[in-house]
Parts: sequence; structure tokens; C-alpha cells
Amino acid sequence: MLFGYERVMLGMVERDPAVLRAFERISDFTYDYMSRLLEAGRGQVDVAYYGEDLGTQNGPRISLGLYRELIQPLWERHIRLAKQHGCFVMQHCCGSARAFYPEFVKMGVDVHDTVQAEAAGMDPDEIKREFGDRLSFHGGISIQRVLQTGSVEDVAAEVCRMVRALGRGGGYILAPTHWIQSGTPVDNVVAMYDVAREYSRDFYRRGR
Repeated sequence: MLFGYERVMLGMVERDPAVLRAFERISDFTYDYMSRLLEAGRGQVDVAYYGEDLGTQNGPRISLGLYRELIQPLWERHIRLAKQHGCFVMQHCCGSARAFYPEFVKMGVDVHDTVQAEAAGMDPDEIKREFGDRLSFHGGISIQRVLQTGSVEDVAAEVCRMVRALGRGGGYILAPTHWIQSGTPVDNVVAMYDVAREYSRDFYRRGR
């Protein structure tokens, strides 16, 4: 919003001092804001929620090397702050985020929001198998496809599929992949929550 998308992307590659300084200033402001918020919470804040968009539908938006150099150091102190106040950390990242999961784990992220299964590399069974012992997952029910254009039966089938894939052993918070869009059939939204409640109850009762 400050520079435009193109200048920010080129600025990271070219190490544009103005762009990098803006990153630092935004990080500093957010850090001070969260410090005051968590102090005011007096230990009653359960989850610190942060967000960025590292992924596109087809792959990462930036390279892992660029992330490690320019972005990750800014996040590390925020996550340390949240942990000092006893918070779980939920990190939002749309799209293809799998390449960054090892870095999320190293930093202490507890929950990845949002699992967008239609994006490249985001197969629910695979990410659960590879990272499910270290990360919890939030999302999974596509606002682009099944919720928007599917039938109630399609939504029910997708809810069950996500619970089976991401819910094994716990660690899954079923939710839409982002804000539910205008024009989404209300019956689909209701079905998502009704089926999630009923199917999950049976799924975990069976000890899956």
C-alpha cells in the first residue's frame, strides 16, 4: 500500500533501502502495539495471530532464501514476545505455504492459517504426515470452490475429507480458507459447521 506491489517485490531483490526500512518501521510499530496489548491482557490472551501472504496458488511468492534473510528475522522477535506472554502463535499465510513450514516450526509458530488445499504443494494428507507432529492446521474448506459453487453434499464430503486428513491425532481447527465470500449459499455454510460437529464427534470417538 505504501509503495505498490512491483516496487516492493523488486525492492526485496535489489535490497532497496527505503523498502527495507519501511519493513522495519512497520515491524517496530506492530511490536509496540502487541507489547501493550499483551501487557494489558495480563496473561489472559490465549492466541497471538499474525499474518502475511507468502504463497500464491502456484507456489511461493518469494524464495525461501529471501524470506530467511529479510522477513524471518522481523518475525522472530514478535513470536518470542507472544511466547513470553504464554500465547500460542497462529500465523496466517494464504496459498502455497508448505515451503515455509520448517521456518515456522523453528520460530515457534503453533498453528498455520490457512490450509488452502487447492494450492500447489498443499495436499492435506501430505502436510499432516510431514508436519502434523509440530504444527496444527486451521482452514481447509475452500471459499473459492466447494463453499461457493458446490452443493450441500459436496460441502459435507469435503468436511469429512479434511477431518480425516488433518484431524488424525488432533491438531486441526476446521474453518473456511478465508472470509466467506458474498453470494455463498447459506445452506453450504450451515452444512459445513453441522457436518463438522457431527462427523468430528464420531471420528474422535472412534479414536482416529
